[in-house]
Amino acid sequence: MPLLTQALRCFEEAARQGGIRRAAERLSLTPSAVNRQILNLESELGLPLFERLPRGLRLSSAGEMMLHRIRLWRREERQLRETLEAMRGPGSGTVRMAVGEALSEAVLPSLLEAFRRESPRASFAITLSDAEGVLRALADGTADLGACFNPAEPGPARVVRRFHFPMGAVVAPSHPLATAARPSLRDCAAWPAILPDASIAGRWEIAQAVQAAGVNLVTLAECNRVLPMRALARAGLGVAYLSRLDVLADETRGELVWRPLDSAPHSRTALAVCVPTDRRLPALSEALLERLLAALATIAEPVSRPPG
Repeated sequence: MPLLTQALRCFEEAARQGGIRRAAERLSLTPSAVNRQILNLESELGLPLFERLPRGLRLSSAGEMMLHRIRLWRREERQLRETLEAMRGPGSGTVRMAVGEALSEAVLPSLLEAFRRESPRASFAITLSDAEGVLRALADGTADLGACFNPAEPGPARVVRRFHFPMGAVVAPSHPLATAARPSLRDCAAWPAILPDASIAGRWEIAQAVQAAGVNLVTLAECNRVLPMRALARAGLGVAYLSRLDVLADETRGELVWRPLDSAPHSRTALAVCVPTDRRLPALSEALLERLLAALATIAEPVSRPPG
């Protein structure tokens, strides 16, 4: 159970997002409910926490002080939880993770199943998010482990290791390209393209490959999530362009086939496993981190290990 009140959580999320509507989406509340919580909090304090601007919210001086204090409370809350969990005995506790959609389906089920056999008292809090959300969760203490594609400047997070997952062509098992070892983009261009939009890691890579090959792809769909891309490819409607990790679970079930592209440019798509820089991991999280790195190493080539 969160120790922060609903009003404080609404304020904190509105400060992060810079607006009521985006905060409401994150919290799965209505904008009016979030706004009401913040107005009640301001009324109770007798001070405005935000400056209301035409394009969003900006923290007031009181709001900045409040946000700083909430971050301290979150840290103290986390430390209290860790202490209480340790009192339950060795192997007890909750591992808090923030990860992308692909990792949650392709790696976590088998990883956590094996981990629970060793630590049956362990539990897990898993948040699905994009790269920005993963880094934010590590910064504010709601996660101890994070994994995301191509994060921007990590800031308060440290990249432990990066794993290379090149982009490729994804088709249904019955598709003619399913038997090709390394199809070219010219081969793939004979079928409609199911493309990631700019929010998905790898879009730049596909654009570069298309330009280098001098081909035109006829777009069937452009998606901001991997899930519909996989569904369209499974239905045989075209060729999706995704990393192998994105479709590893489908491959295991025999529902999709991933093929590396011939003569594709060097891949910049890498999964970064991250931890916070301002605190040590609890022993249980440290143990799961080691197993996560080992699991990823079996399905991908490590790109680099940053110094430190």
